[in-house]
Amino acid sequence: MREEIYKVLGMHCASCTLAIQRSLYKIGVEADVSLASEELRVRYDPSKIRALDILKAVRRAGYDLYKEEIYIYFKRSLTYEETRILDKILSNAEGVIDSTIDPMGRFVRIIYNPLTTSSQKITELIVSSGFKVSETKSEAVVEDVGERVIRRELERLKISVMISMPLTIILIICYMFGDLINISLSKDSFLKDLFIGIPLSTIVLGIGSSRFLKTAIRSFLNLSPGMDALVILGTYSTYIFSLLTALRILSGQTFFEASSAVISFVLLGRYIEIRLKIREDL
Repeated sequence: MREEIYKVLGMHCASCTLAIQRSLYKIGVEADVSLASEELRVRYDPSKIRALDILKAVRRAGYDLYKEEIYIYFKRSLTYEETRILDKILSNAEGVIDSTIDPMGRFVRIIYNPLTTSSQKITELIVSSGFKVSETKSEAVVEDVGERVIRRELERLKISVMISMPLTIILIICYMFGDLINISLSKDSFLKDLFIGIPLSTIVLGIGSSRFLKTAIRSFLNLSPGMDALVILGTYSTYIFSLLTALRILSGQTFFEASSAVISFVLLGRYIEIRLKIREDL
C-alpha cells in the first residue's frame, strides 16, 4: 500500500471533504481530508490504482489537486522500446501523476505531486535508469507549496473582487437609491433593466460565479450540495427570475442588485479570509 498527501484546491466547507471522500471510496482509495490544512491523505494499492485515478476522482467531486509539471528533453530521440520502458518507470514512480512522451521521443512531460516528489528527484530517476538528459524545464522550486497555492488563489480572488464590487455598487445605487439621486434611467424600469441591470449583473455573475459553478454542479450530481451549491442556487435563481421579469415574460420586480451583491460579498469574504490566513502563517 502507498500513502501520499495532496493539496486540495477549492474546498470551503465540511461537505466538500465528504464529497471527496465518497468519490475516492468508490474507486477503492482510503482517504482522510482536512479542511483546516486543505490536505488529502490517501492510502491505495499502486498495482490497482494510479495517481491519475485519484486526480480524476477528486475532479469528479468538483475539486482539484495542486500539481506541477516538468519537461525533460533527451540528447537523442528515444526508440519505441525505450519509450515503453520509460513509460513503465514513470507509471510506477511515487509522486508522478501522469506522463506524456513526445511521439518523436524527444522529450517527456511529467505532472507530479510536489508534496511527494520533486523535479530533481524525477530527473535523477530517469538518468539513473540509463537515459541521457540534455535539458530540464520546470517551474521554480518553491519550498512551501501551501503558501504558493494560497497566494495564487488570493490573486485570482483579488481580480474578481476588483471587477465585481464596483459593478455591484453601481447596481445597488441605481436600484435602491436611483430615485433619491434622480438618475434618469431609474424612472423607466425597462430601460434600467436593459442598460444597467442585465449587462452589469451578467458580468458579475460570469466572473464571480465561475469559481463556484463547477463545484456546485458536481455536488448536485453527487447528491452532496455544499456552500458553493447554495450560493449558485440562490444567485442564479434570482438572476433568472429577474431576467425573465425584465423581458416581460414574468410579472414582478427585478433583483439584479441582489444576485450580484451575494456573489460579490462572498468573494470579498473569501478574499479577506485568505488574507488573514496568510498573515497568520507569516
